[in-house]
This record gives sequence, C-alpha cells and structure tokens, in this order.
Amino acid sequence: MRQVSTEMASPKYLAEAGARPSGAFRHDAAAQGRWSVGAIWAALAALAITLGACESPPALAPTTQSRLTIATQGRLERGATVQLQVMRNGTPVSTGDISWTTTSADRVRLVKPDTAVLIDTGDVTITAHLGVGNTTVTVHVAAPPAIVFAMHDAGSGGALGDYDVYRVSLDGLGLTQLTSGAADNVEPTASNGVVVFTSYRDGYPALYRVSLSGGTESRLPGLSGSAFQPSLSPDGSHLAFIAPDSGLDKLWIAASDGSNAVRPTASFGSPSAEEASPSWAPSGDSVVFVSTTLGNAAIFGLATSTDAAWSLTDGGFTDVDPAWSLDGRSVAFASARDGDLGIFVLTIATGQVVRVSPQPSNAGQPCWLSDGRIVYTEESSTPSGIIAQLNWADPSQPGVAHVIPTPAGNPENAQPIR
Repeated sequence: MRQVSTEMASPKYLAEAGARPSGAFRHDAAAQGRWSVGAIWAALAALAITLGACESPPALAPTTQSRLTIATQGRLERGATVQLQVMRNGTPVSTGDISWTTTSADRVRLVKPDTAVLIDTGDVTITAHLGVGNTTVTVHVAAPPAIVFAMHDAGSGGALGDYDVYRVSLDGLGLTQLTSGAADNVEPTASNGVVVFTSYRDGYPALYRVSLSGGTESRLPGLSGSAFQPSLSPDGSHLAFIAPDSGLDKLWIAASDGSNAVRPTASFGSPSAEEASPSWAPSGDSVVFVSTTLGNAAIFGLATSTDAAWSLTDGGFTDVDPAWSLDGRSVAFASARDGDLGIFVLTIATGQVVRVSPQPSNAGQPCWLSDGRIVYTEESSTPSGIIAQLNWADPSQPGVAHVIPTPAGNPENAQPIR
C-alpha cells in the first residue's frame, strides 16, 4: 500500500499543579522561651494547611496521539483505478465510517466503496470524512507509458484494411497513425524519436523509418534487399534485424540507417538453423534472439563486440519472441512449455522461469516498459475468426492481464518508446 497523507492529532490533556503558598507560619515561642498549648495547636494547624497546599493534584496521563493517513493501492496514472483506505496509527479504519469528496472532479471520479478512477493527469486532492474529523491527501497522476504497434486500418463499412503503425498510451488515449500507403506496415521499433518498421510496399519486406510524430516515410538507405523484424538499440545508434542468407533467415547487426551490416552468427550453431526476433540489452552491447540450432526454437544471447553466443533456454520447449528487460536482469519470451502459448519471464542470474500471462492463453510478442510492465499480444478464436488485442501485465502479479483499449483492428507487435 502506498501511504501519503496529512495527519490529525487529538488534544493532549496536561495537568496543572496547585499553587504554593507565598509565606510560612510564625510563632513567638522563642521570645516567650517556651511553647504554650495554644501556640502549639496554632502551629500544627498552620503546618497542616501549608502541607496540603503544597501537594499537587494527580496528573492526567497524556492521551495517545492519533495519526490519520490515506493509503492508495494501484498505479497513480491516468486511466487507472485505485483503492483508498484511511489508516489510524497504521490500522485500517472501517470503510463504513468514511465518506469521500474531492476538489479535483475534473481529474478523478470517486466510486464507492472507497475507489477512485483517475481520469486525467495532474494533482488530485481527495478528502476522507470521519466522525472525529477529516484528513486530506494530494497525489500526482502521471501519464501512462506510450507504445508503438501495428494494427489494421478501419476500411469502409467496417472492413479491415492494411496494417499500419500507430502510437498510443496504455489507457488508449493519444492514438496516432504514423504510417500510410496501400501495403502492410508492421513490426515497429522506436528509439530517440525515430520509428523503424517493416513495410511491404516494395513487394517484399524492407525496412523503413518515420518520425515518432509522423511525417515522411523513407526506406533505410543502407539496405537494398529484404529485411524484417527490426530492433533499434536503446540509444538508437544500431539496428538488429533478420534477413535471408543463402535462403535461411539469419541475424544481422548494422548502423541505424542499415549501413555496414554484418552477420554476427556466421560461425554459430548449425548452418541450417533459422534465426529470428532480436532484442537489445539495455547496455546496447548484446542482443537476445531465437535460433533453431538445438532443434526446437530456443533463446540465445550474443555479445555484439565478440560475436560470442550463449544459450538461455535449452531447446526442450518451443521458446520464441524474446525481449530483454530494461534493467538487464530478465528476458521475457513466449513459450508452449505449459501446453498453451503463454508469456514467461526468465531471471538471467538464477535461470528461474515464471509464467506471467493468465492460463490458458494464446499470447506472444512481449516487450518491456520502463516501469517493469510487460505488453504482449493475445489472440482469441471467435465464430468470425481470430481476433487480437494488446494486454499489459505486471510480473509481480502473475496471472493478471489488463487490456489496452484500441480500435478493433487486431493490434500486434507492440514495442516501448525509448
């Protein structure tokens, strides 16, 4: 639970001590040389009064300070739904004793019981009203991450047209078409304000680029033949892609414009193996890719400076579509190891593999966002055919999928914007 709030302190009760007398009794026994009975009684009475006045009344113990806070559970981003909980000294307060208001109705919608839907970015102020008083919290609502992906254009009469590349935020806002033309444009990758994608406008797969804000589309000048499945390095300076070599699909590395392309796996594995789906490490010095050199499709890593390759999965299952996490510690991939096709995460240091997508699923093409979430494509069979949607999942909450709102155009091939 994220905890952010102001506090409300209950009053303290502080005891006040009684006043001391300003003088003391006198007697003249010394002058008389002896105590008279009357003098003795007078002295004792005065002493009793003095002692009684010097005693303070019993002090009241201070009450425990009551600290009220508002905790939120959920992502503080536009489009998210969060749970609200008032805590008193760390203990939840019964929801039946609370009502909620906001001064930010344009940015948040309060839904009972104790639920808020964040509808816009900016600061949001929410107040909890209790019988003993109120407590208020102000939180900042951020814009969700954005992705690029490919999707069918909507044709006339609802028919689906060619694939084009789009940009959208995870809450479905800001949908922008980046490519056009009378041929499919798919497999986008984005870095440093540039999107590289595979286009079939020339009658075969070739790599093109366009600004992240849209505009003129142009073919990469350094490549003249077939190429597809591009992956830009995090700094946008290099490009990994797949292209044929002697009739087999192989991994290539080039400058971002496609120039100076080399085949780093020329001496790796079986000469008859196919290679696919490169993805860069966040350090920009390695890639992961798929190879069939072990028989089944398996995941491999490759250091681009030495061309040294190593296996990350052993070929015992069909493992495809690898994507290196942005912290460099994990690789997400699609696998049939559970019988269906699901999304899994491999922790590189330990070799542990954990399923992320719900089961059953028909999921593939995972990619990592900067905040650690994974976006992937989910396909479903319907009476009218196969339909696709984009989901995101949090690896810390495996088995829970969140749909990314898009038009009904079978979106696929999502990639983060770096």
